[in-house]
Order: sequence, then C-alpha cells, then structure tokens
Amino acid sequence: SLPSRRLLEIYPNFDAVLQTHTMEDRGAVLLSLAGGGALAAPPQPPTPPLRPPSPPSPPMPGHTRSYENCAIVDAAREWQLYWTYLPEDNLIRMAMEKAGESGWISIGFQDINHVDIENTNEMGQADYIVADGSGSSGWVRDYYIARDENGEPDIDPQQDIRGGVVTRISGKTVAEFSRQLKTGDSYVRDKVITRTNKVLWANTDSGRYDKYHGKACGSIVMEWDKPSQCGAADTALYEFCDSATRNFCISWAVSGLYIEFTMIGLTLGYVSFGITDTPGKMYSADSWLCWVDSAGVGHLEDGHMDSYLAPQLDSQQDLELLSASETGGMTSCTFRRLLSTGDLQDRSIKQAGGMNDIIWATHTTDDRLAKHAKKGSGSVDFAMGGSVLTPSVSAPIVEVKEVGKQHVCSSGGKFCLWWEFVNKSSAIQFTMESDKATGYVSLGFGDVLGVMAPADMYAGWVDTSGQGVFTDRYLPSGYESPQLDAQQNGVLVSAASLNGKTRVVFQRSLDTGDVGMDRAILRSGNNVIWATHDLAPLSKDANMATHSSRDRGSFSINFYTGAVAGTSSSFPKYIYVAWAYVGTLLLVGVCARLVGAQLDIVIQRRLAPPLPPSLLHSLCLDFATVTVDLTIGEWLCIGLYFVFLIASALVAQQDFTPVPQEDGEVFGAVAGFNLMVSLLPVTRHSLWAPLLGCSFERAIKFHRWVARGFMLNVLLHALEMCDTFGFSAATELEPNAAGEGNLYGTIAAILMAVIMLGALEPVRRHAWEVFLVSHMAYLPTLVLICLHATDLQYVVLVSIALYAADMMLRTFTQTFRGCKVLKLEPVGGGTLRLKVSTSAAFSAGQYMFLRIPAISSHEMHPFSISSSPWPATQHFITFHIKSMGAGTWTEKLLQLSNDKSQKRSLKVFMDGPYGAWSIDPKRYPRLVLVAGGIGITPLMSLLTDLLAQERTLPQDTSVHLMWSSRDLEAFTQWFPEEIAKLQESKMFHLHLFLTQKHGTFTEDIEMGSGFQVAWKTGRPNYSDLIVESTADVIAGDVGVFACGPAPMVASVQSEAHKRGFMFHKETFFL
Repeated sequence: SLPSRRLLEIYPNFDAVLQTHTMEDRGAVLLSLAGGGALAAPPQPPTPPLRPPSPPSPPMPGHTRSYENCAIVDAAREWQLYWTYLPEDNLIRMAMEKAGESGWISIGFQDINHVDIENTNEMGQADYIVADGSGSSGWVRDYYIARDENGEPDIDPQQDIRGGVVTRISGKTVAEFSRQLKTGDSYVRDKVITRTNKVLWANTDSGRYDKYHGKACGSIVMEWDKPSQCGAADTALYEFCDSATRNFCISWAVSGLYIEFTMIGLTLGYVSFGITDTPGKMYSADSWLCWVDSAGVGHLEDGHMDSYLAPQLDSQQDLELLSASETGGMTSCTFRRLLSTGDLQDRSIKQAGGMNDIIWATHTTDDRLAKHAKKGSGSVDFAMGGSVLTPSVSAPIVEVKEVGKQHVCSSGGKFCLWWEFVNKSSAIQFTMESDKATGYVSLGFGDVLGVMAPADMYAGWVDTSGQGVFTDRYLPSGYESPQLDAQQNGVLVSAASLNGKTRVVFQRSLDTGDVGMDRAILRSGNNVIWATHDLAPLSKDANMATHSSRDRGSFSINFYTGAVAGTSSSFPKYIYVAWAYVGTLLLVGVCARLVGAQLDIVIQRRLAPPLPPSLLHSLCLDFATVTVDLTIGEWLCIGLYFVFLIASALVAQQDFTPVPQEDGEVFGAVAGFNLMVSLLPVTRHSLWAPLLGCSFERAIKFHRWVARGFMLNVLLHALEMCDTFGFSAATELEPNAAGEGNLYGTIAAILMAVIMLGALEPVRRHAWEVFLVSHMAYLPTLVLICLHATDLQYVVLVSIALYAADMMLRTFTQTFRGCKVLKLEPVGGGTLRLKVSTSAAFSAGQYMFLRIPAISSHEMHPFSISSSPWPATQHFITFHIKSMGAGTWTEKLLQLSNDKSQKRSLKVFMDGPYGAWSIDPKRYPRLVLVAGGIGITPLMSLLTDLLAQERTLPQDTSVHLMWSSRDLEAFTQWFPEEIAKLQESKMFHLHLFLTQKHGTFTEDIEMGSGFQVAWKTGRPNYSDLIVESTADVIAGDVGVFACGPAPMVASVQSEAHKRGFMFHKETFFL
C-alpha cells in the first residue's frame, strides 16, 4: 500500500469514499510466508480509548457523513460546527453549517499560544478555510493571513484540504472538508490543529465571496478532544431554588458548548448569581447581574468580584441576553454563555459530576451598586442537576467586623477611622465614625496632605428613615461640595447612628481602576482628609453641607504598616527657620566677642543722628525717628531679622499651599515668628547683652517694634481666615482637627491689643502701673496662642524657656536681696536720695529695678545708680529718684522720705544690676558728658568712678561735664560732696546751667563743705560747648555721653555725629 498522503494526492476524493477505521477495527499478525503459518501478535494490554465511543448515528441533512461532535458558535444559534477529531491519524473532519442557502462561509485556526484569545476581532496569523455556496457547484479553498494585523486573506499555494463539498439544503449552507492536523505546509500559511485552538468564523448571507464579511463574524476557543453536542435532542433541563419560599430560582440546560440559564427572583429589582471559588463568599466570583428598567428593557452584565464590593464589569462581555421581564412581582432573566469562555475573568463551568459553588443576590431596586437585600449560596452540578442548598439570608454581604484591626482618631475624638484588608489584601474595609448623632461623615484621599482638592472622597450617612446612604465622590479642584463619581467604586456594608455617633462601614478595591477619579491605596502611604457635619444631604446626589473649620482634618496614613502622622502633629518647615534665626544670632554674637574690641568700635558707630522728636514719636510711631539712630551692629541684627522673616513667609507658603486659607495661614506663621523674636529682647539676664553688646534698655526698642509687627500679622491673619470661613469662625470654641480653637486666638488677639495700648510711651511715662498691669496679661496670652495654633509652641519654646529662666533668676535674687535702707531723704527739687545697704557688685552707668513692699508688693521700677562702684569694699548703693507727679510710685516714695516713722522698717528688694556703656569711656582721652536734670545720675556714677581711678588714667585725659537743670537744688543738694571733689581735680571741667531763668550772669554758691560752685543761667549752646571742649583733639579721641530729655539728647547726638565723635546715650524711659 501507499502512504496515506500519496493516496490523497492520487485520489483526491479517497477519504470521502473510504472511511478511516476505528482503533477497535484494526490489528496485526506476524505471517510466516515460508511456513504458511500465522502467529498471533504478542498479547498487549488493552489500550484505553482516547474518548468514549460514540454510538453510530445517521448523517445530518445535507451532510455526506456523520460527525462525533457539534458546537453552536454564534449568539444567534445560526452557525454550527461539526467535527471528528482523529489525532492518531493526524486528521480532522469538519462540516461548517450556516443559516441561508446563499453567500459564503469560512473558518480559521489560530495558535492559542501566539494570539490574544480575548480579542474577538483579531484576524491576523490565521489559517482559513473558505467555502462559497454561490453558483452551480460551489468550492472550498485554503487561505491564510500571515500578518499580525487584520487584512484580506491570501490564497494558499498549497491547498491542504481534502474532500471539499458545498451543499445547500433546507435553508442551510453546509461545507464539508478534511485536513491534516499538521499539514507540513509553512507555519505562516497553515496552523497546527492541536487539542485547543482559537477558531474564527465568518459568513455572508448573500453574494459571492468578496473577502468582506461585515459584522457576521466571531471567535471561540475549541477543545477538539472534548465531547460536545448541540441540538434540542441533547438538552436536559434542571432547576435549583434557594428554599421553599423560592426567593430565587435558576434553571439551566446544557446545549453543546453552551449553557442556558433562567434566573427568577422574588423582586422587581435586580437579580444576580455567579460562580465562586470560595463557597458562600462573594470575593473571587464570576457574577451575572440582570434587571429590567422602567421602559421594560432588560439589561445583563457580565462581571467579577475580587472583594465584597459591587461587581466590576468584565472587559469581555461573554453573556447573551435572550429575554428579561417583570411580572407578578418577580424578575425573570434568560441568558446563555459558553461553558468555557476563555476569558480569564470568568470561571469555567464544571461538568461531568463536578460541583459548582454558586452565590445569588437580589435587591428591591435596579441600582447595580446597591448592596443586596437578600442573598444565598449553594453547590450545583450543572451536568447532572444535583445541588446542595445554603439557606438565603437578609444580612449584610458577609460577616464583617464593624471596626478594623488598626485605627486613628483626631484630637478630641471628632473623627475616628478603622481599616482592615479583606479578600487576601485585594480590597480594604473602612469604618469611619463622627462624634455627631446625625449628618454625614466623609473620608477622602488627596494628592497633598491637608488639601481638599483634588481628592477622591467617600461620604455616608443615615437618612431620616434609618437607612444607610453611601456615595463615591470626587473633587477635581476648588473647595465646593464634592461631585458624584460616575463610577461608584465603594460598597456600603453598614451605617448606623448609635450613642450619639454616626458610624459608616464600607469597602473598596485597593485600585479601582477609575483613572482620574479614584486614588489607589498605596504601599508608600496615602494623604487622608476627613470632614463631618450634623446635616446630611437631602438625597444621594444632593450637595453636601459645608463643614466648619473644626470639623475637618487630615492624616498621612500608611494602611499597610499602620504608620500615622496628622497635620496637627506634623512639623511645619517654617519652624526650622525660626530656630535657625536664634542660632544665627548666637553664632554672630560669639564671633563678635572673639574678634574683640576693634569690632565694637565699628558696630557701635551710628550711621545718622536721630530725627527731632515729634507727636508721632509720643504715639509710639517712633520707627522713622529712631531707625536713623541705630548703630551698625543693630542694623546688622535688623538685616538678619528681615532675611529670616521673608524666609519664614516663603517656607510657610510652601507648608500651607494650596489650601483655601493659605494667605491666612502664612500670616499666622509670620506672626508666630515675630512673637518669638519679640520675646528675645525682654530677658534681662539673656545672652544677647554680652554677645551682641546690646543691653536690655537698648534692646527693648526691638521688642516694641517686632511686637507691633506681630499685631499687624495677627490682624491680617484674622481678616484672611474670616474671609475664608466667615466671621463666625472666630468665635468657635471647639477645637478643630489639630486640636486648635479659634476662640482662643480671638481672645489672645484682644489681650495683645490691650498690652500694646498699655505700652504706649505716654502710658509708660505717666501711668507706669497701667503699663505693668497690662503686661501681666502676657502669660495667659501665650497660653491662648499655643492653644489656638499648636505649631507655635515650637516657635516660641526657645523664647519662653529663656524668659522663664530669666524670671526664675530674677525672683530668686529679689527674694534674697531684701536690703536695709541706710538713708532716705529729700534733697530738693522733688528729688530724694536713697541709700541701700548691699554687697552687690555693679559698674558705673548701670541701673537696678527696685521694689518696695511698703509702696507696692508687685511694682518694680528701674533707676540708675548714682554712686561710684569704688572702692570695691563699700557695701551700699545710692539712687537719686525724682517724683514723676501725684499718685505715682515715685511720689509715694518721696512722701515716705518725709515720714521718719517708716524709714526704720523699710525694706528694698533689688533686681540687677543691668545696663552697660555702648562705648568704653576709658578708651577716649577726651570725654564730654551732657546731662539734663535727673539724667545726671548715671553720669555722676561715671564721674566718681573716673575720679576714683584718676591716677590710672592717661595724663592727657580730660572730662567735661555739661549739666543743665531748672532746680538750683540739683547743684547744691543732690551731690554736694561729689561736685566738691570733682572741682578739686584738674582733669574735670564742670559747666552747670540753671534753666529756670534767662541771662548770662555768673554766681558763686557756698557749698556745705566750704567750696563754691560756679553756674550760669539760661540754656546751654551745646554746639559751642562741644567745639570748645574738643578743639585740641582729633575726632577718634572723643567720646560723648548724654542722658536727659529727648530734645537735649537729640541735639547733642547731632553735634557728635557731625564731628565724627563716638556717642552713647542713656535711655531715659524704658
């Protein structure tokens, strides 16, 4: 005999005549031709058949032979494929059958390992068999498409089909042929038919073959070696119901490669069921959901579930809806699908005794995203009809915990969030709870921490009927009510209002796939925002009421690790700027001290004299007047201040961008920076004096200026925040998410305004007690500020620590420095002399704060020391104090000086000494000291100090005192002994002026010691006096000191600046 391939070449129709035998109808013997005998083949174990033998059946109408298998491949059930699969013979026989006696029909084969089985429109890389039934006889030919993309088939030069026959009968077109499983032709032109191939089919209803099929096409994955039958004769009908109440029933019939279902639910809403991998569980399930809309149109969705959320639509819809209706309070839906769709998102239907775990659910509405009202599960054998029932329930989706394994709550418990991963970490369950019995609670995932938009949001509430409502929303920009997301990707598990709180539990996928609307749950963490309100939206699609500033907040949460950081505890970067400013000041001060005295000469030089005093100066707007009086060192400190102030604003802008109250938050941050800086100069024992050469009385002006800047920032902050949230927000007492209460800030601002008004110069000068009492409000003000803005506790921490240490030291020294009064006597001109017993060391020009309990238990006032620190062994300090008018502390002390009965028991508590000369008087050969009235006290301390050290000073040292007073007693009674000694020394030159009379006459007055003092009447001409006193020296050898009324000091300072003299002035009022 010849090989079968050769036979087919010689006899093309051979296989149509001679049928291939079966495995049972063949055998072999060993023949001995020589002996004429036959030996049976060695016994072999029976070879099991590759498939169960099919009973013989007559050919179908129009068919020339019978086929073992049949499949319906199109949704309209008008296209059937018949085949007999013979892998042992490398052969397959097929018959294609379509409705209609005209047109053409085709089938193609693709290698399942090299194509996308889910793409039903992919024609490339396929081997095609085309049959044309037009004309008198028709034809069957071999075609192919070699390209990856779709295109027109090309005829195969090697025709590998055999026995091609086209028959038209009974309204059908039948094309029969056979071909080898592996033809030996090029792989590009012929594909190997393996156990499984992707099959493409197409046809037209009329006309000759023109290579275009229109929409009559499709594809199916064929398993050639599996038995398959189609037709009514092969169909068996089975049924499954959930219980005796028949809330849900399904019936089904297997027809070839298809299975047809009818599901009926006792509802007018949706009905659904599916196949699950886990008995009784929703996750890992293939879901089929059907409903009938208000127009009577049926809808069917092929979906899948990876969690307890609503089913997600499959990318490939593998269901065919046959009918759907609502009648008698029931919804009925009939559809069919392939037993094995080849869709990776579908579950294959088990046959031949295999049990399929199913779930079902119904709802009273058509909302596919609504949580089911009833549900159930069971196990079904779709091939044999057996089933195991799991009773239906009306409970939630699954047994879920109301709270998760991990949680976080805002300050005050206004909002709490629990979370837990479900379904093997493919989904997550959230439980959000507000402190309100009514209204909504919402949770969102934003791009920026603490920023409302853009964000993915979920809101839930309990409506007036007690039903839970849940919505998936988003806010692309702005700060309005979030909009409903077109794709609702969250599922409500439960919602309840209990014990004065609202709790909503929902689930969502870790990544919903809703690009642009939803945010995925990231392993790196998510920015979480929340808000609550005691009013709920009127309906699911209604706007949400705008929350108050206290009913909102944010966290940075890593849901995988449980790490949580809240905006209230996050560390804004502008705080580092404030700390850096303090560190820079310390560094500059240390460097200045290391450089030494030569740098002092430079930094203490002034760039310009002060402007003349004016009314604005008295109203505390003295900035322009005093700025020109600053030293170079002070200008450097101011420059550093503004650099860090701007840096603080810029960094704060980054901290709070983009939030609706951004500008208000920035003003608040800058106010915090100014608050810290304003507290630095008020510490009397601080490091600034020794490091920067700027004593307390000269640094206090910076306190006043920066405090005014602080108040300006507070005002701008308040206006911006009220503009954003409304003026009613300023009175909100309840803390917000960060634990901050707005009312605290409002009260603090009012107290700061009171403090600022009490610090005006007219108040300080004429009502020191008012100034002191108003400043006592600083402590509650700082507490309120930190309660209002918790971040500021870190900003002012350094300043508060320094100030607290300063206060403790001052309290300690005051407590143990209750000093005995050695002398308290009036000396004329409304002035008294106070001599106190103490061993405290001091330097010339310093001052003390005095507290006398006999006058006031809490008031302390600064007074310059008028006595000399020499000799060092002396144990007293002398003050000359002038009464400032009726009712003042100084007037009360003057009255005590006239009361001999109280002098003996009088105690004085002192705090100090403080202050220092800005220039070293011993460095200059020529000193000019200018005093007005009681301003003589610090200069007299300097004069007597120089007098005591006269022998150690250079021989050319010359000191000129220019002292003017309207009281003659100042010259005769205040310092009689000191003036007498100064007149005896040739180093000192006294120029005394009595200003209560006008004229230029001179008189000599007899002093108590027998000396006489010369004085002149009228106001001195400081320009002429300074010129006369310094005519014989260069500018660098002259140091000018002044203390007295502001106009006098300004005049002297102008003269000194004009001539290039170094200048120091004492502050008359702190």
